[in-house]
Amino acid sequence: MFRKSSLLFFSLLFFINLHSEEMKGIWIIRWDVDAPLKVFKLMDDIKKYDINTLFVQVYARCEAMYKSKIAPRSTELLEAPFNYDPLDLIVKLAHRDGYKVHAWINLYYAWSHAPFPLTQSHIANKHPEWFIGDDRGINLKTYSIEEIKAVGLEGYFLEPGNEEVREYLKKIVDEIVKNYDIDGLHMDYCRYPRSNYGYDIPARVTFMRANYIDPLKLQDVTDTDIKKEFGDEAFFDLQKRWDDWRREQVTLTIKEISNSIRRKKPGIQVSVAVIGDNTHALDDLFQDWVSWARLGYVDFVVPMLYSTNIDWIERKTRNIAALIGGDKLAVGLGAYLQDYTNLVQEIIRVEGAGTRGYLLFSYGGMVGKGYFD
Repeated sequence: MFRKSSLLFFSLLFFINLHSEEMKGIWIIRWDVDAPLKVFKLMDDIKKYDINTLFVQVYARCEAMYKSKIAPRSTELLEAPFNYDPLDLIVKLAHRDGYKVHAWINLYYAWSHAPFPLTQSHIANKHPEWFIGDDRGINLKTYSIEEIKAVGLEGYFLEPGNEEVREYLKKIVDEIVKNYDIDGLHMDYCRYPRSNYGYDIPARVTFMRANYIDPLKLQDVTDTDIKKEFGDEAFFDLQKRWDDWRREQVTLTIKEISNSIRRKKPGIQVSVAVIGDNTHALDDLFQDWVSWARLGYVDFVVPMLYSTNIDWIERKTRNIAALIGGDKLAVGLGAYLQDYTNLVQEIIRVEGAGTRGYLLFSYGGMVGKGYFD
């Protein structure tokens, strides 16, 4: 029954929109391309869709799913042939079949809920000081997995305000852009984990040089000594400056990466996966994606609107399109959450809102739901 329904789903997707310029993308997580046979199956599966762009995760947890001289080879490839290069194979097969490939990278997300790798070249071992600090000034790298889970974080994050981190990420992107014939560069986890992070020593020192106060001292609004020294108005202004400074660190990374790509290969599209609630993203995670789109730092943003609520999807899509323009908006849809009938309706609503298109999350999740059976 589902197999017949799937055929109808694929047919519906084909006829929803006949404009070839529309983005019809799918996210492909690294473990779904960790062996050549998986890539061949992937290429066969997506032919059942009206998909035109593959967003392939090639840099995650500070490990590479491509041949890198900077980052260690991904632990996902431990059982793969040593000469296997997932990105190279996908680019060749995809371009042969008429698909575009966007290299998907995680910026500040450095490791997950797992023991740190033993590889000495991994950032966790080579540069533990690059990890972000909490609001007590404690480096996140020192947290146990249980502590990371207890505070509700997805994993371990690098410090956006550390200039060495920024330069490292730019080198990663430069390496990918230089060595692979990709059509786009897609950035994810371009944000702080929460508003109470960013208090590691390098970031605090940089802020102190410009503002003459340790941001750790700006947390307690009841600290009468600090208020007496600066005055109430100046104290709250300094708090705002600290938040603005953290926002600027993420924005600077996005801007510099984008500028570098456009100088070297101007045809490559630059995009970011972002938190759908722009107020939460801006105030709590210091991710100013509205400005990135408006100022042209990225070609388009992909808010992750993972829901089965069709009306909510349409409302959010139209609101975001009004903020930045539909041509700079491709909507991320949670295909893994729902059946084909609901997903088709979401796609119809997104296209009807005048967007650039959509991305489906994710190939592996859809395999698990039986979409390709």
